[in-house]
Amino acid sequence: MKLLALHYRYVSVDANVLLAAARSEQWRPHGHFLRALEMLKGPTIDATSAAGVAATFLRTLFLESLLPHQQRTLTFAVLDALHSGRPTSAVDGAFKAQLGYAFRLVPMALSAALQTIAAWERWRLA
Repeated sequence: MKLLALHYRYVSVDANVLLAAARSEQWRPHGHFLRALEMLKGPTIDATSAAGVAATFLRTLFLESLLPHQQRTLTFAVLDALHSGRPTSAVDGAFKAQLGYAFRLVPMALSAALQTIAAWERWRLA
């Protein structure tokens, strides 16, 4: 996360980096967290890899003891980054598959995450 803060460009970001950045920003989509999300934006990053990182982060996020609005705002930020610079069709299939895999042992958390994702989709289409 420190390398991201120093604006290094070729830094690998995984779900743990996103989690640390979200914690450092007190679970708000600001500063370090947004900088880490920049690494997931397309088109230079493979959609399947970015979807895997996003799904794993969301699993961790929905297992944390957070307020619903914190989960929602961070999820919206992740989905915005994931869809940035990519066609929706390239992202949605890979993301749904990765979600199923990431949440396979926690179906209750998957249900909450899918509700939040559906809200984002409605908001995006509005």
